Amino acid sequence: MHQSGTRQRAQAWRLCAASVGLLSILPAAAFTSASSGIIVDGYDRAGLFGPAGASLNGKPYRLSQEERAGQLHVQVSVDGRSFSYQLPLSAQSLTFAQSLSIRGHGGPDVVDSLQHGATGIAAATGGNLHLQHMHGMQSNDTPLSGLGPQDQARRLQGWQAKTQSFALFRAEREHEPQAHTFFMAGLDRLQWNEATPGQAKIQFVDTHGLSSGSLLQIGWTKWWGAPAQRWQLLRNGVEVCHGVLPTEAGAQQMQQAGCAAAAGPGINQFVVRLCQGDLCSESEAWLGHWPGASQDAAAPAWQAGQVYLAGQRAHQNGRLYQANWWTQSAPEQDQSGAWRMLSPRFSASARAQVTNWKGDAAAAYSILFDDYCGWSNDAGQLLGERELAARGLSAAFGVMPGACGDEAWSPHWPNLRAFIARGHEVFNHSWDHGHPLDADWAWKKWGGNDLEILQSTRMVEQKLGGYKMRFFAFPYDVASEEQLRYLKMRGQYLGSRTPNYWQANGVNPAQIEDPLRLRFQVYAAADQAAGNPASLEGLLRDTLELGGWGIRVFHSVQDEYYESVPLAPYRAHLDQLQALQQAGRLWVGTVSDVLEYAMARQHCPLAPLQAGERALILGFAAQSDACRRYARPLSIKLHGAPGALVKQGGRILPARAAADGGLLFEAHPLEGDVTLE
Repeated sequence: MHQSGTRQRAQAWRLCAASVGLLSILPAAAFTSASSGIIVDGYDRAGLFGPAGASLNGKPYRLSQEERAGQLHVQVSVDGRSFSYQLPLSAQSLTFAQSLSIRGHGGPDVVDSLQHGATGIAAATGGNLHLQHMHGMQSNDTPLSGLGPQDQARRLQGWQAKTQSFALFRAEREHEPQAHTFFMAGLDRLQWNEATPGQAKIQFVDTHGLSSGSLLQIGWTKWWGAPAQRWQLLRNGVEVCHGVLPTEAGAQQMQQAGCAAAAGPGINQFVVRLCQGDLCSESEAWLGHWPGASQDAAAPAWQAGQVYLAGQRAHQNGRLYQANWWTQSAPEQDQSGAWRMLSPRFSASARAQVTNWKGDAAAAYSILFDDYCGWSNDAGQLLGERELAARGLSAAFGVMPGACGDEAWSPHWPNLRAFIARGHEVFNHSWDHGHPLDADWAWKKWGGNDLEILQSTRMVEQKLGGYKMRFFAFPYDVASEEQLRYLKMRGQYLGSRTPNYWQANGVNPAQIEDPLRLRFQVYAAADQAAGNPASLEGLLRDTLELGGWGIRVFHSVQDEYYESVPLAPYRAHLDQLQALQQAGRLWVGTVSDVLEYAMARQHCPLAPLQAGERALILGFAAQSDACRRYARPLSIKLHGAPGALVKQGGRILPARAAADGGLLFEAHPLEGDVTLE
């Protein structure tokens, strides 16, 4: 009866979790977590934190967990008094539902491991103790919604909850319902480190006076994320040194090490790998190149009359050959099989790079229209879209779904579907353009964010056939750090405009530092004087000169709406953009397309070129989570390989000559190696 009753309670808890939308149960793995806050309702009838029967209201608590040797070690402290216990991992699961919950059910096989100082809980209380604790959010949805199980695990790292979230703890003794301890606390902080260690960063590489074969001094540091047990330094995918990391308390958050590694001939790609058990993370690659040691570069031109032995190499008319046996024949005229062609000669000097912008354009430019569904600017925005379509240009329209009206009579939803069909983007401009720092949004905290960010996202997805917006612009271009964190936790959004208008003007550099703080320029009639960098002409000029990314924001065209742009200068601006795009100098793309390209370029680096038997092989370095998140076709420019046939995944990729004589083509970072034949 005793064991049966325990199973019934455990089953009831599982059914409760399922009723709020169970998404995933993760396999057991090494992890740590900690939360703290103030108890708002609690009592200690079991005497776990002092005299039995004491009230816990208003007292601080802390709860920490760590997996060690197949056991979950938990310590709960209230007002400075604590007890610890262990649970087998088989009794644990992580549930993604209305809340992130961590639960365990003790039984007779667990009681002996429960500790209260030097005294076992079972002995102190005279019976079996069953424990439950969880962390939750007072919200109708989890910030991890819509992600797959692996993404959910990754997104947990460093997640922070605020005071509107809660922690719940309950311990009850079997057969003694009055001898139990309960508390519910407001959560000040929840930190979660999953098993995969945080990413290392290569901090320094001493290359002074270096040549092939010399020793590099390489050091790395990990500042954030879960700790690692061991590390490796890889050169071109092969381990060159390794080490074990300290695991004592205080040494896990920041970890660092280094070693001396030999520099090899050609391109050297160094990566630091951190591991915890079987789960590992890898740093961004550091690249070094010592071309003087390249085997192909050292291969001489074929000489008539010279004897070549097996294994010796020579090049003739741009192709590299290796002798299979003794021969004096010319490689290109040989019919006996004495020579084997390795690759075109350009393998020694060829170099490839991902261009800053699509199609090797000098710069990128995006047009945004705010306040769609503003009603009084309907005609102006439709006019603006028609002018774009007439020139084959794309833009992004910021929608306020709460103001769009019912699709049974409102024209907005059909218009948005037509925009998308013509290659435009729809982005989120909040539910109803409420001010992010006013009470209706800011003071509601999670509730306000749920309406302005979450519900607006869901409505657009519902009304536009599953369309997923990828960009967010806060109304009035202001936002709190909490609102930015909430937006980031949604996972769906690639970026947003800088939420401080007075720091936001200017051109984005090619290397994007923070996709949630992009620079932009709102059209204003007062800014259009000649020479003003905020003018239509000024922003475009600076974008081209800096080789960056300009974002121009309009509200309407040729009407009385806020800062509506007159039709004549708007048309002239679009004509100029069209001419620049046709000349290959400017890429005019939607804001999410350009941002996705820039981030993929930064996080999906090319691997060194490799010489195959009859082709060069160009691949991408090991893909990080960030690369997989942003991956899209990237423009690649190859020098030293005129007329090469470009293939990826068995498909011939279109290629054309670049303006500087290179070969230009597009390849996807996740679709395998590119061969250049």
